[in-house]
Amino acid sequence: MLYYLRNYQRYQAVYPEIDAPTPSETEAEIISELKSPEGDKSALARIKRWNRGLNETVAEIGDLNPFTLHRFEKGQSVDLGDREQILSWLRR
Repeated sequence: MLYYLRNYQRYQAVYPEIDAPTPSETEAEIISELKSPEGDKSALARIKRWNRGLNETVAEIGDLNPFTLHRFEKGQSVDLGDREQILSWLRR
């Protein structure tokens, strides 16, 4: 998400014919969300995953270690990049 936000204008200038969605959040908002406590987000991840296995869910999320999602669901800290991936999955 941060990569998209940071490079949106540059790619719009290079590829004006592509109708890419305008980022809906500012970089400050995204950073704030990434740094906020897990709290409700870990509960949302557990609810969204429901009865599916960790391996199936992390395959849907992307390149993520199942243990990382498990840690996130327990409200434990995870790597910032992994956290961004999980939060992006939660927004889908």
